[in-house]
Amino acid sequence: MTRVCERGHPLGFIRFPSGDRRGCDACGSEIRSSFALHCESCDFDLCGTCAYGDSVDGARGLCQLQRACAELNELEAASEEQEAADALFLDDVKLRQVELRGHLQRYVDRKPTLEDVAGRYESEISSLAAEVLRLKEENEMQCVSASHNDEDGLRGLGARMSRSKSPRHTEMQLVEEAREIRQFHFETQRKEREVQTIEYRLECSRDDMKEVTKLLRSRERNLEDMRSRQDEVTLLLQDLRMEHLHTTQEIERERGVVQTLNRQRMLMRESCYVPAKLRKHSGALMKFLEQEGGRLNTEKFARGAQVCTKLYNVVATDASSLQALAARAKASFDESFEKYQRHEQSHAKLLKRLHLEVTRGVLGDTDKISSTPR
Repeated sequence: MTRVCERGHPLGFIRFPSGDRRGCDACGSEIRSSFALHCESCDFDLCGTCAYGDSVDGARGLCQLQRACAELNELEAASEEQEAADALFLDDVKLRQVELRGHLQRYVDRKPTLEDVAGRYESEISSLAAEVLRLKEENEMQCVSASHNDEDGLRGLGARMSRSKSPRHTEMQLVEEAREIRQFHFETQRKEREVQTIEYRLECSRDDMKEVTKLLRSRERNLEDMRSRQDEVTLLLQDLRMEHLHTTQEIERERGVVQTLNRQRMLMRESCYVPAKLRKHSGALMKFLEQEGGRLNTEKFARGAQVCTKLYNVVATDASSLQALAARAKASFDESFEKYQRHEQSHAKLLKRLHLEVTRGVLGDTDKISSTPR
């Protein structure tokens, strides 16, 4: 059956910690259990006794409910502790992850050597050994303290105490000797580890030396081959130098021959070029001097004389009255033509004389140029 508050609101089941004190609004007593019925609207609390009555079944149900709430509280506390432990473990894991990442980054930046790895593990082993020594010393000290608190042990040792030192002093000496022995044992183990590390390093060095020896032998063989090749190349280089020297000498001789032939060619070219140049310039000079006369004008006057003769014959045949006039004209033309021929002959003689003088002058200049050293 659903329980309700004084105002008729349904009550809900709640749990609260044992330290949280609440009172029942029905009976007015303090709620000692870890649960109650509660109304959120009017803040009404009802204890289990008022809710379920004093009957046997109600009491049994209250006990079971109380045990269930206690177990639930224990489970919640254990869950909280486990969550806290998990959080601590997660923090430790994160710290370890950061540490490992730092180691990894250092190993990436610089490859670790055997000494680095051995040193790191040796430091860890040393810290653990120191912790073991400390725990054993504490255990021994506790054992010594317990033995001194034992009265039966003191009575059994009464006669000996009268003749020797105190048992506590003897036990402390034994503890000190045991501590020294353990330290010596740990130091011996440390030195053995160092010796093993050195032996391993020597073994690695021996393997490296073998590899280096093989490499050196192969390099020596390659060096011998290269030396033999160098000797061959040196001989070939000497042969090439001799051939180069002979070739250079031959080239110099051929160069001298070519220079001689070139000079001869230049002389022959000049000897061929001077007459051609002479003919060219003398021809140009003769053409310039013959502008007002020459063979063409003579032929033109000769054709004019032939035309005049034909005209005279035609006039004599067809117009006898004009024959006298034609005769005088023909006679005048013939006289002029004879004078022209005489002038032309004298002009030709003068041109030949001029041509001869020019030729002599050009040949003299050519001889001077040819005789000049180059």
